[in-house]
Amino acid sequence: MTDVKGKFKDDAYTYAEDRPGGGGGGPRSMKIMGPGIAQGGLLFGVDPNPHANAAYNDSGQASLYAGFAKQFDSGWPTRGTESFKPIKDVADLPRDEKAKALKMQKSQQVQAIKNYNEAQAKAETAKLDEAYRKAAVAHINSKKGIKFSLGTETYKLG
Repeated sequence: MTDVKGKFKDDAYTYAEDRPGGGGGGPRSMKIMGPGIAQGGLLFGVDPNPHANAAYNDSGQASLYAGFAKQFDSGWPTRGTESFKPIKDVADLPRDEKAKALKMQKSQQVQAIKNYNEAQAKAETAKLDEAYRKAAVAHINSKKGIKFSLGTETYKLG
C-alpha cells in the first residue's frame, strides 16, 4: 500500500500516514508537517490499531486520514490582513527619519519614503505571518483526541 498523504485547508500544512513500527500490520499514526512544527512533524497515534478493521484494510486508509483531516480543517484560523497605510510625504515620517529626509534632495526624499513604506509593509507581513503560524499550530494541537468512524470502528487521534 502506498502511504496515505494529503493537505489541510492551508496546503502549507500536510499529513501522512506514519508507521511507528516500520510497517506491516502494526500501529499507525497521523504525522502532521508544516510551518512552525518541529522538523520530523507532530505525531498523533491512531487508536485502536486500524488493521483489525476490514473497512480499513479494504482501501479505507485514505478515508480514515481524510476524515481526520476534515476535522482539522474545521475552524482553521484565518490570516489577518495588513492594515499598514503607506505614507506619501516627508512630514509623515517618524521624527528621526524625517530629520534625515529634510536634508535630502527631493528625489532622495521620494526614495526614502519608498524605502520606509517597503520596510514597514515587510515588518507587518512578517508579524501577521508569525501570528498566523502560531494560531495554526495551536489549532492543530487542539485537535488531539478527535474521533472518526470507519466501518463499525471509531478511531481516536491521541
